[in-house]
Amino acid sequence: MIDYTFNKSEGILLITVSGFFGINHMFKAIDSFSNDDSLPRDLRILEDARFSNITLIEDELHLIIERLKSHLFKFNSIRHAVIHLDPVNTAFAGLVGDIFSGGNYILKVFSEQEYAIHWLNIV
Repeated sequence: MIDYTFNKSEGILLITVSGFFGINHMFKAIDSFSNDDSLPRDLRILEDARFSNITLIEDELHLIIERLKSHLFKFNSIRHAVIHLDPVNTAFAGLVGDIFSGGNYILKVFSEQEYAIHWLNIV
């Protein structure tokens, strides 16, 4: 399950992911926020995926990266903090973050929500 809401007072898109989460879910999530014209063009995302079971395989990682790249032009910048507890999920997210290093999409992985929020609020 994916749930997302924009917290206007904080200026952060909150995404909650739970249950089994595969490539089609990932595509749906990327497409959902990318096609939402009401979101700011300098987007900050807090994704809580602590209670998700990612079912991606390594060969699908490049498909996710390509999907993200196809939407990045819609934003000036995206700061994406994701909270994971599972080491495999953490590794996948870390790889995506490393691939986009230096561009307008920055992804960092955290184990605690307070650290993720702190990082998102750093200007």
